Amino acid sequence: MMQEIDNERGDSTNSGEYITPNNIYTMVRRTTLENNNSSNRAESRVVEEENIDLTPGAFYVTGQAGGERPAWAQQQDNNPDEENSSSLQSSVSRHFSSLFHPRQSAANSTTTEQDNTIVQSTTKEINKKKWIITVLLLLMVAAIAIGVGIGLQDSEQDGDKDNLNLFVGGGCEYADDSKDTFQECSCQKNPTDLAPRYKSQYEFVKESLMNQTGLDLNSNASFCEPTNIALLWLTIDANSNSLVVYDEAKLVRRFVLALCFQSWSQKSSWTHKDWWMTPANECQWFGVACDEHGEILSISLYKNQLSGSIPTQIALLSKLSTLNLNSNSITGPIPTELGHLDNLVAFNVRGNQISGNIPTDLGRLRMLQNFSLESNRLNSSLPDEIGNLTSVKYMSVASNQLRGSIPTSISYCTELRLLSLNFNGFTGTIPSEIGLLTQLEALSLKHNKFEGSVPSFIGDLKNLTRATFQDNVMTGMIPSEIGMCTSLQDLRLHGNHFTDSIPTEIGSLKELQKLVVAHNRFSGPVPSQLGNCKNLTHLDISYNQRMEGTMPPELGHLSYLESFEFDFTGLTGTISSEICFLLDVGLTTLHGECHKCDCCTNC
Repeated sequence: MMQEIDNERGDSTNSGEYITPNNIYTMVRRTTLENNNSSNRAESRVVEEENIDLTPGAFYVTGQAGGERPAWAQQQDNNPDEENSSSLQSSVSRHFSSLFHPRQSAANSTTTEQDNTIVQSTTKEINKKKWIITVLLLLMVAAIAIGVGIGLQDSEQDGDKDNLNLFVGGGCEYADDSKDTFQECSCQKNPTDLAPRYKSQYEFVKESLMNQTGLDLNSNASFCEPTNIALLWLTIDANSNSLVVYDEAKLVRRFVLALCFQSWSQKSSWTHKDWWMTPANECQWFGVACDEHGEILSISLYKNQLSGSIPTQIALLSKLSTLNLNSNSITGPIPTELGHLDNLVAFNVRGNQISGNIPTDLGRLRMLQNFSLESNRLNSSLPDEIGNLTSVKYMSVASNQLRGSIPTSISYCTELRLLSLNFNGFTGTIPSEIGLLTQLEALSLKHNKFEGSVPSFIGDLKNLTRATFQDNVMTGMIPSEIGMCTSLQDLRLHGNHFTDSIPTEIGSLKELQKLVVAHNRFSGPVPSQLGNCKNLTHLDISYNQRMEGTMPPELGHLSYLESFEFDFTGLTGTISSEICFLLDVGLTTLHGECHKCDCCTNC
């Protein structure tokens, strides 16, 4: 290339001489075209090979002093591409003509300045176009990549719709936010409608569970049953969640919990359901506790707005020790299958709407210590098998519709601390066998239909702190053995038909705080020994019209007394000043007949 330039010049001078316009036009035109179709690196290489300086004032052989951009460069800026070729050649010719003809140089100075400006602008325009083309190419590549990715994703989703559609024809898409509609949608389907992907998995899970548990899971034809909804969820959970690793025991645990969730979500949404029905380990689900092997030990969901019935399959949790569902809206019967929970220590369903009977199978729960069926709608009797609960410490069946008598077998529950049969329809007498429950601390029999008298065995209950017999139809006298219950703090006998006098032995109860004997048929005087009950805060002897005598002044020793009611009794005389003095030290309620009490707060 250098040889060609030398030939065009006609000599071998290396610097300070001009090249001809035609040759420089040819070189610049070629370089410009190459610049438009090559990278910066190629451009630099061509310029270096031609030994041409393209800086302002160029078109000298290397070493020539520079000048400003010629006018033909500006013309090329204004007329790019092929149309610029003639103007470019003309501008170059004019530029070199001025150089060869000095007389025309001054006249053409303005044109030369314009030409130099054009060259500079052309270089910038070329670089600008190259950058624009590069950016456009990058954007095109990115758009193609994104399009390919979206196409693949759409293709994957279209080709694998069974991942979302559980049933043939679509519907019941399973997602984290679709739990509430999942059940409603499932109720409109049948197992035969399952999409092929899930149908085989559904059958596999169902067969596995039947083999492990002996359950019959083929009886329900509709997915509307909680059992089938739980199976369907388990099918998806096991099929599509890589976070879940199943073994046989885990499969059963998750099935039972899913079934509980479906059974207890029939009419309301839980207050707390953190992690339930998610791929998370079931031991992390709200209210669930496990041992180090993952076995479920406790389900505690009290005050959680549960509804529906207790599923019988809960008995499959063989290690379960605590089932606490109190203060919810659970209905239906108590499953007899709960009798298979040999490790159950606490069973609390207080404050629900459970109906039916108390299953005799519960008598198999030899480890049971806390047994509360209080405040439900149970309407049977207390089974004899209750005596098999030899470890039970707290037993409450209060506020139901139970009937019949207290079974004598209860004497075998020797660990009992609390026995509450309140607000039922129990009849008969209080069995003397209760006297064998020497650990008993609270005996609550109020609001029933018990007959007979308070048995004398009560004196054997040295640990008894509370005894409530009120609102029954009991008769007879209070046994003197009551004075042997030296731990007694609360004794309530009101609303019965007790007769005879209040036993003086009550004065031996140093720990007694509340004594209520109102609404009976007691006779005789008020025992002065009551003044020895220094911790007494509430005393009510009202509505015993057969009582007689005067109010003993010893009652003025009851410095902790807060309430004293003695209206509608047969007592005579007036209240002593010692008793009125108690109004100054803590007595706030003193009810009596006005003509007998100058200081009564209410008469």
